[in-house]
Amino acid sequence: MSQPWFKKSHRRCLVDMHIPDWDERFLSQFDSKRYIELMKLAQVDAIYFYTNSCVGLTNFPTKADKMHKGLKGRDIVREITTLTKEAGLPSIVYYNIWSKWAYDHHPEWRAVNGVGLTTGDYYWGQPGRYGVCCYNHEGYRDMVLADVEQLCKNYEFDGLWIDMIMLSQVCYCSACRKRYLAETGISEIPRVVDWNDPQFVQFQRRREAWQSEFAELVTQSAKRWKPGISLGHNVAGYYVGWHQAASLKFFDQNDYLSGDISGGPQIVNYVCKLFHSASKNHSVEFMTTVADANLLEHTVYKPKHYLKNLVYLAMANNGAFSFIDAIDPLGTMNEKMYRMLGEIYGETRRYEPFMDYDAEYCQDIAIYTNIESLIDLRDSGKTVNNVPHSASTPHHLAALNAARAMIDANLPFGVITKNRLKELHKYQVLILPDLQMMDEDEIEAIRKFVEAGGSIYASANTSLVDKTGKQHDNYMLSDVFGVTYERTTWEDIAYYAPTESGKPYFADYDDYYPLTVNCNQLIVQEHEGAEPLATIVLPELNPDNPHQFASAISSPPEIPTTYPGVVVNRYGQGKSMYAAGYLERMAKEGQRSIFINLIRSLLTKPAYFQTNAPKPVEITMFRHQSGKRDTINVINMQQEQPNIPVSGVRVQVNTGDRKPSRVVLLPGEAPVDYVREGEYIAFNVPQIEIFHMFAIDYE
Repeated sequence: MSQPWFKKSHRRCLVDMHIPDWDERFLSQFDSKRYIELMKLAQVDAIYFYTNSCVGLTNFPTKADKMHKGLKGRDIVREITTLTKEAGLPSIVYYNIWSKWAYDHHPEWRAVNGVGLTTGDYYWGQPGRYGVCCYNHEGYRDMVLADVEQLCKNYEFDGLWIDMIMLSQVCYCSACRKRYLAETGISEIPRVVDWNDPQFVQFQRRREAWQSEFAELVTQSAKRWKPGISLGHNVAGYYVGWHQAASLKFFDQNDYLSGDISGGPQIVNYVCKLFHSASKNHSVEFMTTVADANLLEHTVYKPKHYLKNLVYLAMANNGAFSFIDAIDPLGTMNEKMYRMLGEIYGETRRYEPFMDYDAEYCQDIAIYTNIESLIDLRDSGKTVNNVPHSASTPHHLAALNAARAMIDANLPFGVITKNRLKELHKYQVLILPDLQMMDEDEIEAIRKFVEAGGSIYASANTSLVDKTGKQHDNYMLSDVFGVTYERTTWEDIAYYAPTESGKPYFADYDDYYPLTVNCNQLIVQEHEGAEPLATIVLPELNPDNPHQFASAISSPPEIPTTYPGVVVNRYGQGKSMYAAGYLERMAKEGQRSIFINLIRSLLTKPAYFQTNAPKPVEITMFRHQSGKRDTINVINMQQEQPNIPVSGVRVQVNTGDRKPSRVVLLPGEAPVDYVREGEYIAFNVPQIEIFHMFAIDYE
């Protein structure tokens, strides 16, 4: 059985075509042959093409809505899919759920926010541009399905990619109110956020169910009408928190995970690792815009060296890459940009024969995340409309900073979620960064993981609130943590003074000059047998008298306590470490190094690899299914671009009981000298500008 196209494709491109037709010139100069020529110039190996756009006008003769007037009846979807097939390339047709045309012509379908506005009034600070309809309106749903059916039955393509399927806001339209009443018996949709109110949390769970059910309806319908195609949905909306109603069930509607997530290298790295574990096929596509500022610029492009780095970064995580460009209103495209993409892809494609999308990602440490935790418990009491979409929720920031720390420390790590609970045994250490909500499946899996010999680091609110919104009197993992919750400090700054047993991990910090942790602390009492590594020191502040302070600018440590700041506990065959605040979120060198020391102390056996690489350099490792080859990627991704080349890097790889036959530098397969150092083999890395790939073959 042949592999699906997404298991063989590495270089992709999507061209945005969000062009209205009030001017008859718009899209009038679109040339399908030219489009394919430019894709070839860009050296893509799979072609995406718009069948419609967020303005709601189609590029084919639709039976359900309205075709773009500027095309003058030309079916450019037919033209492109035919030309793509002639070129021997996979074609993936793009369909956008948003429709400004439907919004304008069917105002009864519009999504409505908490103050009665619809998206054309305000969305993204650009009134008049975006019209979002709610999929709970049957007529709108029927229109979408009619378009998808027409595409599937009348055109040849390999994949369907659905954009903007997630609602942009909490919706209070008549269809949502009617459905909520029918399913819950509650007549009013909540308008005030309260993550400790089961009714509000139940509403959020209903929204997640509606979202995943609509995605499932589109997916199953398309596959019924066109068996064998791939289905992908833009899952990028998960990143900005709970408003988008994402869920793992929604993720499961995708044959591969992809999303147009804006952000720098750290975001690319984190998202690729998450998508790799969350995808049912371990298939990842990272999409980003070529234009600066996430397509808000039309003619200013990101530098070539920066874009090349991003492609290599996705490759280092065993992922594919897709550039996103935007077409000119007339339908023309900038050849210079596609020539630049071709130069990038022409270089990176040399490594593709050595990639195996089914290889095992070798990771000793897993950062655990769940979508339900992409909230802020402190938002309770605010009206829904006063809680903005944000990627800066406490758990998410803690997880991102934990990932940055693992890269700095050269520790092999991944990002996992609930669908990998049965695979926890593959990891030595599990990091639980201020998880805002957890369920019983997660609690029991983590408890069994530690009992069987695994190690965990958990912080702050982890396991205190369940996914129904119930705040427990004590941690659900209290027995594992070895602590009992008492209260949370009102002070949003504290210090950790190391105990005698904690001094090896806390460098030069001591009782008089303890480590700053800039957040509220959860006051706990340790259980018998648990061992504090640090105790909390509080500043001298008075909430009732702002004039009472110990220092005008800072809030120095003044009040020692016996409450644990960090505590370790033996549970079964394993070990738990709990931090009373989100230490992992602290980004300063003097803080991050302590977190790294603590995580290292939880490792119980040699890691997959070790290296002396400096902080901008990350190592990733993949074990091929045959067990006869390991692939080692070395990626240099510096904050200031272009990179300064790095020399002197040495890598040690744990080969276990396997006997290496050779180490080669790819793609040329030049032999690399190596030496045996205990359970590791060690080799030197040539000067790194951006990327190197090595293969270790075994007898």
